[in-house]
Amino acid sequence: FETGLRISRPFFRERLNLTALAVGLGERFQNGGIVRFSVDYELDDAWNLETGILIFMGGPDQGLGSFESNDRVYAEIQYSF
Repeated sequence: FETGLRISRPFFRERLNLTALAVGLGERFQNGGIVRFSVDYELDDAWNLETGILIFMGGPDQGLGSFESNDRVYAEIQYSF
């Protein structure tokens, strides 16, 4: 079994978007999972900022459990012309 939940919400006239995503594997999430939180902000028509965190949760050593020590924080600045 795999269960997923995604919640997205715009703020400030859709310039700021918050997203939470969770995926769990197994009937009782015993095979691990992933949680991701991200923030996307549109500065103007050309500049966009995004940042977030990705968390891997336990489980057996195969599959997602092998990534448990690879949690990460990321950021992106994008310019479109």
